Amino acid sequence: MKINNEDIKFIKADEDLKTLITNNWKPIIGNHMHINDGISIVGMLKEEPIAVISVYWTHWIKPLNEEMDGYIDIIEVKDDYRRNGIAKYLVEKAEDECRIRNLKQIRSWSSDNKLEALRMWKKFGYGMCPARIISGPNQDILVNGFYVVKTLIQET
Repeated sequence: MKINNEDIKFIKADEDLKTLITNNWKPIIGNHMHINDGISIVGMLKEEPIAVISVYWTHWIKPLNEEMDGYIDIIEVKDDYRRNGIAKYLVEKAEDECRIRNLKQIRSWSSDNKLEALRMWKKFGYGMCPARIISGPNQDILVNGFYVVKTLIQET
């Protein structure tokens, strides 16, 4: 469905909106939304949530544990509204939120079966690092994919 971003209201989520999304869209989205330890931005078309990105702030490991970055835990646009620039807008807003906090970079992960997402990360200028992770409730599933990262603030 072709829409203009002007028709969409982008808002920072609170616990009430997180609950609405968890109960009425996909529970997995709500489970990955960060309110207190990060930020979630939701695209609303009238009263309907149609897109979300959620980023949490995380410290690096030693010996660089004084540094922090933003990790995109989830980005989702409802199927009917894809290919309208909504994901691009959400990613740009997430990058802006990281810059406001002087975070050096923003990163994420996409499994190799998410071709649309992988193309998106490349198009948006993210570096791609092939990787395998162990996943699943019993930590017994090997998942191929890519860590993605974008530098936001250059060291001088």
